[in-house]
Parts: sequence; C-alpha cells; structure tokens
Amino acid sequence: EPKRNCILFLTASYCQKCKRMTPQLNRIARLSSEENSDVLFAHVDISSGPRGKQLGKILGVDKVPSVIVFQKGDHVKIGDEASTVVERSNLNMLEKVAKVLESGERNVNVEALL
Repeated sequence: EPKRNCILFLTASYCQKCKRMTPQLNRIARLSSEENSDVLFAHVDISSGPRGKQLGKILGVDKVPSVIVFQKGDHVKIGDEASTVVERSNLNMLEKVAKVLESGERNVNVEALL
C-alpha cells in the first residue's frame, strides 16, 4: 500500500479541552472518509494504555490536544516542533491542511496554515 497522508490527533482522557474538541474532530474525520479523501484522520489517546503512552513518547508529544502531520508517510515538522497544540479556533484549518496534502504540494507549511 502506498504511503498515505495522515493528520494524527493526540489527546488524553483527563484533558477537558480534548473532550470539548472531540465532536468537531469526529466531524472532520467523517467528512474526510465520505469524500474518499487521500488523507487519513487518526485519533490517539496518549494517556490510555501502554501503546498510547509509548506512541506519545516516541512522537515527543508533551502537550495535548496536539496534531502531527504526515505527508506520504514523512513527518512534516511544524516550525521547529514535531507537533503543535491544537486550539479550538484553528480546528477548521485542519480541513485546509488536508486539502493541501491531497494536492501533492511539496514542503507543506503546516505552521502557516494553523
């Protein structure tokens, strides 16, 4: 299977901000799947179980809710960081990030989009 574009949401069960964002994140993911998008939206609770905690550690996530972007399997840096904290006000911009990823544009500037 070819490497895919992915927007990975990292949350934690104790995070109230994450809980408030979950319905909107689910809506974005649902829209993506309905449009046969080339972008996979994934959600991981990094406070849940050993795998979630290990993934958070491997990806260097220290704040939630965070987002990590992969373009064709390659990790897209957001500024100098591996991930960026998602604010409710910029959740809708994730749809724009997905469209840029689908376009195949190289050197996606996620920081500018968020």
